[in-house]
Amino acid sequence: MIKKVFLNELLNKRLCFYIFILLLFSRFCFTGLNLTNQSSVIKVNSGANFVTKVPISGYKGTIKKDSGANISGNTITFDDGVLDEAGNKVKFSGTYNPGISNKIVLSGGKKFKGEGGLIN
Repeated sequence: MIKKVFLNELLNKRLCFYIFILLLFSRFCFTGLNLTNQSSVIKVNSGANFVTKVPISGYKGTIKKDSGANISGNTITFDDGVLDEAGNKVKFSGTYNPGISNKIVLSGGKKFKGEGGLIN
């Protein structure tokens, strides 16, 4: 009987310990996308689709989109990030909206630096 009570207490302590560890580290398991500089790249290959189900804000990385690739869904707000579409690089702080014809929107003192080329 004493042995059974001791085992139950031990199992309860272990269970509490595992729950504590799970709660402690669960915030790291569900973190969002965090690309902190322009050398952090999301590459969308030709024939691939990159779909943003929720808006992305404060994006500081690079999105490199090959010719024949597709970006759709919600807006991506760049914060001094780079959009590289088929070799045409645009460095800007503003909003990229793949669902409209004027895809790049600059508002409230946002900046844009582009080189020759065509962004579709």
